Amino acid sequence: MIVISRDVEKLVHEGIEKVTPQRWADIVRHIEKELGDAWKNEGILEECMEQMFSHASLDLVVNGDL
Repeated sequence: MIVISRDVEKLVHEGIEKVTPQRWADIVRHIEKELGDAWKNEGILEECMEQMFSHASLDLVVNGDL
């Protein structure tokens, strides 16, 4: 069971009341942008890793190590 003091509960309610629809929309847009950037960066990283492993495998074949 989670016990929350009245002070904490009061602060949470006060904080929630300060979030306007415009502020919430701004936060959502920011999060969507960050997630989009993260997915883009993940794709770039994955592509680079695939190229590295492809080149490493080719080097092993060419050098007769595989």
